[in-house]
Amino acid sequence: MPSDTLIVTVLGLFGTFIIGPLIAYVITRENTKREYYDKTLQDRFSLLYCPLKKAIMNTHITSSAIRYPFSYRFYKALSYFQKMNLQQGFRRLSNRFYDRATYEVEYGARFPSEEIERIVKENIRLADAKLVRLVERADRASYERWDEENEGLLAEEKWFLAHHIFEMHKKLSKRLLPKE
Repeated sequence: MPSDTLIVTVLGLFGTFIIGPLIAYVITRENTKREYYDKTLQDRFSLLYCPLKKAIMNTHITSSAIRYPFSYRFYKALSYFQKMNLQQGFRRLSNRFYDRATYEVEYGARFPSEEIERIVKENIRLADAKLVRLVERADRASYERWDEENEGLLAEEKWFLAHHIFEMHKKLSKRLLPKE
C-alpha cells in the first residue's frame, strides 16, 4: 500500500503541472476576451459613432404628424365593412393606420448621407448590423425619393438612421466615459 507521503506528492505534482496551468489558461482567456470586447466598444465609439454624430450635429431635423379626422377614416373603412371584412374595417378606423409623420431639415446643413456612408465604409468592421442596414435603407430612399429631398423633406429612413446614431452614441458614452 502506498504511503501517505507518496499520495500527497503525486497530488501536489498533479495540481502544480496540470490543474494550475489549466486554471491560469481559463482565467487568461476570459480576461483576453473581455479586453478585446472593451477595446472593440471603445473603437466603435471613438472611430465610428463620434464621427457620425459630428457629421449630423449641424443638421436640425424637425418632425410633424398628420392625423386624419374620423370622417375621413370612416369613409376609407366603409368599403371594408360592406365586404364584411370587419378586421380591416376596424383597423382602418383606428388612429394608428392613418398617422403619418413627416421629417424635414429645418435649418443648418443638408443631411450628410455621403459622409455617413463614407465613415461607415471606412469602419465597417466596427459597425453593427442595424447601422449597416439603416445606412443601406437611407441610401436606397435617397434614390427613390429625390424629389421630396429637393423640397426640404427628409425620408423617414434617414430620420431612423439619425435617431439610431444619437441613441448609440448616448448609450456608448454612458458606458465608456467616466461619470461626472
